Amino acid sequence: MITFFVISVLVILQFTVPARSFVNKHPSIQILVLLILIGMTLLIESAHLSNVLILRSHVTQVPKG
Repeated sequence: MITFFVISVLVILQFTVPARSFVNKHPSIQILVLLILIGMTLLIESAHLSNVLILRSHVTQVPKG
C-alpha cells in the first residue's frame, strides 16, 4: 500500500508543472473550476438537507473547517 502511495505522489508531482503552465496560459480555467466546485458543494448540501438516498445510503453532511 505504501508503494502505491509513493507511486501516486510521484505521478502527481510529474503532472504538476504541465498543469500549472496550462492554467497560466488559460486563466479562465481557474474560474471554471471554481464554479464547478461551488456547484458540486451546493448539490451535496441540498442532497443532505433533503435526505436523498444514493445507492441505498443517506448523503451525510459535508465537513467544514
